[in-house]
Amino acid sequence: MSFPIKYLIVFVVSILLLLSCHKQNKLTPSEEINITIDVNPNNVLNQLKASELFSDISYVPLETNNNSLIGNISKIIKYKDRFYIMDNDITHSIFCFSETGKFLFKINRVGTGPGEYVNLSDFSIDYDQNKMLVYDNSMKRILHFSLNGDYIESHAINFHSFRFSYISNGYFAFYNDFTKSNKELLNKGMYPNLIITDRDYKIVKTGMNYSEDVNFSAIPMLPQCFNRYDSKTISLISPLNDTIYHLSDTVLTYHLNINFKNNQRREIIYNMMNDPDLEIDAITSFIQDNNICDIFFFVESKQKIFFAYSISSDTHYVFYDKNTKELKDVVFKSGRDFPIINDIDGSGFTMPIISDGNLFYGIVSPDELFKLQDEVLYSNAPNKQRIRELLKQVLEDDNPIIAIITPNNQPH
Repeated sequence: MSFPIKYLIVFVVSILLLLSCHKQNKLTPSEEINITIDVNPNNVLNQLKASELFSDISYVPLETNNNSLIGNISKIIKYKDRFYIMDNDITHSIFCFSETGKFLFKINRVGTGPGEYVNLSDFSIDYDQNKMLVYDNSMKRILHFSLNGDYIESHAINFHSFRFSYISNGYFAFYNDFTKSNKELLNKGMYPNLIITDRDYKIVKTGMNYSEDVNFSAIPMLPQCFNRYDSKTISLISPLNDTIYHLSDTVLTYHLNINFKNNQRREIIYNMMNDPDLEIDAITSFIQDNNICDIFFFVESKQKIFFAYSISSDTHYVFYDKNTKELKDVVFKSGRDFPIINDIDGSGFTMPIISDGNLFYGIVSPDELFKLQDEVLYSNAPNKQRIRELLKQVLEDDNPIIAIITPNNQPH
């Protein structure tokens, strides 16, 4: 899986206000920032070797047969000894594979009846009750399945949302992607972007509010907004917001701030985004002309952080060590070769997309590997034989391959 060279750069700022006058409904983050990462887009690397970041990359081919063929990977969850993979684009299914890649089962229940979904919007794992939770935002309901794919029950919710994640201790997070659908939650001209519910899916708290006048046509949807590396806490990223939040139960905290040295926010941007009549091209042009940095992807392990941001026509990939505070920012400029060289096994570089403990996981397309086989053959990479053996196990149109990425100074 690779990131696009450039996302459509637009800006929206979520303003943290109170939705309700009732104390129990307040979701206001603590003021303390746990981590600040200083980033200077003018001080970057033009090339970086994978071995400077990672000690090893191993691969797990996902079994391919008529029942297990994945159309497009929308989301992956690594839980215990299994990979749970959602394809809500082509097959509208959730697939389960063992950690060795053996296909175990899939959930494909499109429909309106009990245990069926109209729109496979998102899914999560209830770590406390060992259940799989499938979210259908068209029907406004959560379907509960066992971790072996057996349907258990459904629960209705009374609001609209796009993203969904179990937090811990019976609490759930819903992220709304700036929708105007929740009229019943509109309060003093503000909508909540984050909704926390209890195990009965009753709203407990709301927050990350935004104005009803915001220019919705100009707001992008991020590839993912939630990230988890342990069983108790999830991270949350919002479009063009330099703050990464942590959610634990019903507590929202300012976890991490990305401090762009050349990119201080200006009041004019707030005004532009809250002008519903402003053309999207005007917003995009302003952001590009003023070199506004846009974080569009974030994933965190116990000790490492990876995020990507765009500025003008460039895409930056940033790797940060929470212990040593070391930062590597490598820039990908349009028209140039990809700047991160896989000198570990000679194949193309695989970006981390999820984490589990200290490990990162990415996706490799078999057809891309076949295109690079000559480069692998003539490379000096110490593990190139691993790729040559891998190509003997798969076909070009087989399922994607899971890459297990071990950061430097981490246990295998």
